[in-house]
Amino acid sequence: MKGRPGAANTNSHGRLVTRPSDGVIEARDASGRLLAHFNPRTNETRNHRGDLIGKGNRLSAVLREADGPSAQNLRGGK
Repeated sequence: MKGRPGAANTNSHGRLVTRPSDGVIEARDASGRLLAHFNPRTNETRNHRGDLIGKGNRLSAVLREADGPSAQNLRGGK
């Protein structure tokens, strides 16, 4: 279930996982690598390096882009 702590929401590009300890939602690619995370307390989405992607939960967009041309930007490529 999506809203339950520790629950995973999976699609073909990856999955969303809620950490039970703090409610932070992580976007992980199909290999399990962290792409980004959303912190509901700060209302910020950050990439795996901690750089701000934007305000609000943008993890769905991150997962959609995980297989697209900008995927290397999310993973730290050039």
